[in-house]
Amino acid sequence: MTMLSSLVRFGRRQLHTIVSREIIKPSSPTPSHLKTHNLSLHDQLAPDAYVPLVIFYPNYSNIDLDSRLKLLDMKKSLSQTLTQYYPFAGRVAKKTPSFVDCNDDGIEFLEAQNDKPMTDFIRNMQHEDLDQLFPNGQLWKKLNHTFEDFEKDKASLLAVQVNQFACGGIAVAVSLHHKIADGSSLCHFFNDWAIMTRLRSWEQEYVVSPINPYFLSVKGTNLNYQGISLDKSRDNCVTRSFVFPGTKLNDLKLKVMAMTADSEQPIINPTRLEVLNWLLYRCALRTGSFKPTGFAQVTNIRNKMIEPLPKTTIGNLYILPAFSTTDDPNDITPNFFVSQFKKLKRDVQGIKDIKSEFENLQTMSPESLIEEEQSKTDDYYTSTSLCTYPLYGIDFGWGKPIKASVAGAMIINNFMTMLNSLVRFGRRQLHTIVSREIIKPSSPTASHLKTYNLSLFDQLAPDAYVPLVIYYPNYSNVDLDSCLKLLDMKKLAKKTPSFVDCKDEGIEFLEAQNDKPITDFIRNMQHEDLDQLFPNGQLWKKLNHTFGDFEKDKASLLAVQVKKFACGGIGVAVLLSHKISNGSSLCHFFNDWAIMTRLRSLEQKYEVSPINPYFLSVKGTNLNYKGISIDKSRDNCVTRSFVFPGTKLNDLKLKVMAMTADSE
Repeated sequence: MTMLSSLVRFGRRQLHTIVSREIIKPSSPTPSHLKTHNLSLHDQLAPDAYVPLVIFYPNYSNIDLDSRLKLLDMKKSLSQTLTQYYPFAGRVAKKTPSFVDCNDDGIEFLEAQNDKPMTDFIRNMQHEDLDQLFPNGQLWKKLNHTFEDFEKDKASLLAVQVNQFACGGIAVAVSLHHKIADGSSLCHFFNDWAIMTRLRSWEQEYVVSPINPYFLSVKGTNLNYQGISLDKSRDNCVTRSFVFPGTKLNDLKLKVMAMTADSEQPIINPTRLEVLNWLLYRCALRTGSFKPTGFAQVTNIRNKMIEPLPKTTIGNLYILPAFSTTDDPNDITPNFFVSQFKKLKRDVQGIKDIKSEFENLQTMSPESLIEEEQSKTDDYYTSTSLCTYPLYGIDFGWGKPIKASVAGAMIINNFMTMLNSLVRFGRRQLHTIVSREIIKPSSPTASHLKTYNLSLFDQLAPDAYVPLVIYYPNYSNVDLDSCLKLLDMKKLAKKTPSFVDCKDEGIEFLEAQNDKPITDFIRNMQHEDLDQLFPNGQLWKKLNHTFGDFEKDKASLLAVQVKKFACGGIGVAVLLSHKISNGSSLCHFFNDWAIMTRLRSLEQKYEVSPINPYFLSVKGTNLNYKGISIDKSRDNCVTRSFVFPGTKLNDLKLKVMAMTADSE
């Protein structure tokens, strides 16, 4: 019965099948002077285990015709990425490794298929269901397992499995060994691979590689040590996932501040990480199932040191600062825990540079160093956070992911991993593309209008799609007319031709569904939640991405997605290239389309078109210029929305007038 319950989900068996496997090697050979990559002391102390990370991408386009092309692009771009991440394609000794043989033997790439839609899988899964998504079940396993029949005394460091769901969605799973990299390195590798895939799928050329991982060069040192053992601490290990909504974490912060307000050292503006760790640690002590001696926080030291390393530095560049506690939950007050937590961070910030950190390790005997690190693993509660890594920004060219997760029975029994999530409103928000078609003009464009020249302003405009979405609630509170609404919108969209090469090839029109009421979505959304409302996730993306099966050297300028919410409300999202219009033009197009839809739904006839957009006629001029580049300025870009009430703006006007009243 136990086996049956683990296999039968969603009413029937979930079938997951490996359909192919191959070896992917670097696209260029590794130079002879880089053939040996020495492992640092941090690397040699790292756990002997594969770290598993999986990211889920829905099928925004709702078609499966290009799945083979996606996989081909992923393989070729992976090969190019491995040229920069050359140690990942090498081999290490299974026993006490101290260096990587960068021999370009390659990594294993598996393709798998799952007979469930991705939304069903995510909605109903248990944490252990993620295991099947990874190559050869390599989740926190030891180096002495090889991915295929390599040399018996050598092991591969990396393997990838791409899982395709019945809906066309994809889950990309990577297992990377801790001996060569930590969580930061894994996230950067994932993102760099996505960058290379995106550029390849867009057929974008470059002279200098757009990715630049930095591998530390260290002297050869051999601790003759296999690495932190996880065996003892993983007995009867069970992993479970919990969701903490942002509103609840904010409430917890306020509660902690209130609890310490009258103390000698009140806590002012604690971080979410601090208060959540306090809560989880205190709750764990109350269970009485584990008697710890303290709390440890995995800390990335790259940007914390006085002389920081580049954020793209690859390797194990973390430390495990810790503090001791009693096993009485009543002793773990917010004051005590948060002050100790902050002290850990200050201590890390006191490290001068990576050289001094390595020198400090070398002052300790290997035995005492190993014993100290192992005791923390076995006897402490340990926490790590991937919340600062932009996992939901990793885009292979198909749009943003909807879920990222570290899989497997976690690294040790008393271990907590924190990640951001797109889980909102108490349960997952599911977004599904239900149809996709091309809408063409209702009448052919006149021959003398077949070519529309871009002005100098147009050619200087950014090479990007401008996104605008407008929400319409379901005023009638009935769902009978939703199909008629969409039919009217499609037919009237044909009234507005929109291409520079005016061949009437049409625009893409997508229909989508969201399982939330529109009021819940708007009330609780973060700015990045808007991305899913747009066709193919193309927001501020370049023109070299095409929406449909157009000519390879041509791109569509306009796409529309109409999203229906559970309440019957509708979100209408339009992407229009900046090459053909600005914000004013986009607003006029939106309004004119609405006018034509309204007239049609009212069955109102007209002899002269009620809309009359005016297109400037300019002489053909070619600046031979792609347009203002926005790539550099978008690094680490975060967008937030703020509301300024009219009354407050009026008050501000009065204040500015008062401040300048006595001036000249």
